[in-house]
Amino acid sequence: MSSYFEGAPERCISGFRFTEGPLWDAGEERLLFSDILASIIYSWRPRAAQAEVWRVPSGKSNGLAWSPAGEVLACEHQGRRVSRGGSDHTATVVDRYRGGRLNSPNDLVCRPDGCIYFTDPPYGILSEEMGALAEQEQPVNGVYRVTPGSDTPQLLVRDMERPNGLAFSPEGDRLYINDTPRYHTRRFRVRTDGTLEDDGILAVYPSEQGQGRPDGMKVDVEGNLYTTGPGGLWVVSPAGELRQ
Repeated sequence: MSSYFEGAPERCISGFRFTEGPLWDAGEERLLFSDILASIIYSWRPRAAQAEVWRVPSGKSNGLAWSPAGEVLACEHQGRRVSRGGSDHTATVVDRYRGGRLNSPNDLVCRPDGCIYFTDPPYGILSEEMGALAEQEQPVNGVYRVTPGSDTPQLLVRDMERPNGLAFSPEGDRLYINDTPRYHTRRFRVRTDGTLEDDGILAVYPSEQGQGRPDGMKVDVEGNLYTTGPGGLWVVSPAGELRQ
């Protein structure tokens, strides 16, 4: 394990309850992010003293992503759905699979062709605080894909304990998914039809490094993976080398 970062991190803004889903808006030069417990999506501009409310209520949203049409896609714990929309309106993309309600969509990514991939662990149905206390209707905590114009998702991965953050490689031919309780990141090959082929475990994070587990993640233009984990932020090279 080698060091990657120089200097201490800078706190940009604080005072929120449970932040998730950072999404950079290049056109407006601002950061959108979710405060799950407050059920608000905020907008923050660099060097601003305060964040502004962008959407309220947010359905206790977690992960956020852009659609090819420029709409914000959101994983809503309370609504148990993936939604799309702007600051003042939303529409359901998907909320059911084979007649049962989704668990609580957690994070998502969208390909240029409009296909949405999302994880569906049960965190949002375990308490009112995190979402809406409810029975789990899906027998697995899955990873799904939904194609443009469809409200019927396809279950792609069914053997993860609690799939969480996910991100595509720069070329779009690999999909990385964190399994939070197992402290690891799995790698999948993306087939030409959009389905996934298991390509093994990319990285395992040492739990003895401190509090925290693999959760949200992003990938840079060189293919390095940035993910939360034990003790802070971790960087994983495309070859699986861990750096903190």
